[in-house]
Amino acid sequence: MSDENVGRLADQMRQALHTCSVHTGGPLAAYERCTAALDQGRIDSQQFQEIGHRLVAISQERMHAYASQGEHPDNSPKIRREERLIGFVDALFALGLRKKKS
Repeated sequence: MSDENVGRLADQMRQALHTCSVHTGGPLAAYERCTAALDQGRIDSQQFQEIGHRLVAISQERMHAYASQGEHPDNSPKIRREERLIGFVDALFALGLRKKKS
């Protein structure tokens, strides 16, 4: 990937994160509460990752529910949304779920 593409993606991500940062109930504020709990010793690193694992489990349950309601995994916006959420949580909480593509 060229530096130009990386720069454009970084700019887009920065804008999206900046927009989220103004919402006190948004994802950045929620993540900050999790990291604050970790930094202040109210939870340990294993418990921090458990937060991420629980979020993934909720999304997986939703995906199964959508599939049981007739949503097809290959073309369901609802299932795709949950898959994207899992990917984001995986990166945010360093869960190591995403496999590198060769």
